[in-house]
Amino acid sequence: MLRTILILGVVILMTLPASAEWQLSEFMIATNGHPTDTPAGNNASAQTILKANITVVMCPLEKLEVCRQYGLKAMIRPGKNDTPLTAEQAAQLQDDETVWGYFIMDEPAGVKQYEECAQRREALHKADPNHPSYVNLGGGYQKIHSRFIEIVKPEVLSYDYYHWWWDYDLHFPRLEEYRAAALDAGIPLIAWAECNTAKQDKIREYKYVHLADNLPRLRMSIYTRLAYGVKGILWWKGNQLWKDDQLTPVGQDAAVIGAEMKVLGPTLVKLRSQEVFHTPPLPRSTRQLPDDYWVQVAGEDWVLGVFKDPDNNDYLLLANRDHAKSKWAVLVILRPDVQIDKMDKTTGEWIALPIRTRGDDTVAEFIVAAGDGELLRLH
Repeated sequence: MLRTILILGVVILMTLPASAEWQLSEFMIATNGHPTDTPAGNNASAQTILKANITVVMCPLEKLEVCRQYGLKAMIRPGKNDTPLTAEQAAQLQDDETVWGYFIMDEPAGVKQYEECAQRREALHKADPNHPSYVNLGGGYQKIHSRFIEIVKPEVLSYDYYHWWWDYDLHFPRLEEYRAAALDAGIPLIAWAECNTAKQDKIREYKYVHLADNLPRLRMSIYTRLAYGVKGILWWKGNQLWKDDQLTPVGQDAAVIGAEMKVLGPTLVKLRSQEVFHTPPLPRSTRQLPDDYWVQVAGEDWVLGVFKDPDNNDYLLLANRDHAKSKWAVLVILRPDVQIDKMDKTTGEWIALPIRTRGDDTVAEFIVAAGDGELLRLH
């Protein structure tokens, strides 16, 4: 009997997809910069990067030991002269816990480059099945990248869209597209976000700009993404986070939100997105919260992410789309005898919200700061 069970286990393992060996276990907080002895360009000392509450950096292989020393994860990218990592080098890194994965390409365009990414991913995966390959996409998924997952078979889906710089109205359509693609493929979704929300023309003209409301703008950027089930954030770009080895005001804003993501991350990374709804006025391509859905929220400018954990428990992430003012949330659960807990984003503790009953419904009321979001657990 034991022999039969063992054989069955081997057969199951053999039939799993190529990416089954690796699973995302930690929420990613990343940037394109990496540690260096003399800060310049996108780089900073490891101590400065840690102050920004970043956990993963893109870096060449020669920076791996510095990452190890300071507890940073390394996404290995091509080094000097854009020399890519070889399969032989990847094989030597397969048991290295400091390695997050391997960066292959940014914004491939078209089937030819997808095939190049697929070949590279396959070679690295054969050499090192314990770490994922990473490709970042730009532009709309449906129109531009609809064949990407089919060809590349990536372990994660990553994209960038900087709505404060470009067209604000495309922020949610992009999230809708990429969330759907990631869920269909059963892989985590990672999103890049601009850390400096000033328009690009201002940044180019004045080199560095810090808007007075940059922090609530960043909150709106991040918490609306979290409501869509994003499992990692990459700040673009590092040279706006620090200067002369000190965090800029923009970097300090990112550090505040990074600290919160570190607290929320261990829970968020385990949740599976079920639904995302909005309240009016509806952004493009989004769905209005149905009147008969089991959870209701009163008022305008809400994003409601609905999640399940591995034990089928219900979680909600309620995000305030309005980055200019806080909002009073009135949350109604169309079920009796429901306890609603809110995670304290400083301590990670679950705090029971005061509730009242309304017939067979459960009602909780609380404040959500400008652009902010709250993670709720129901039981």
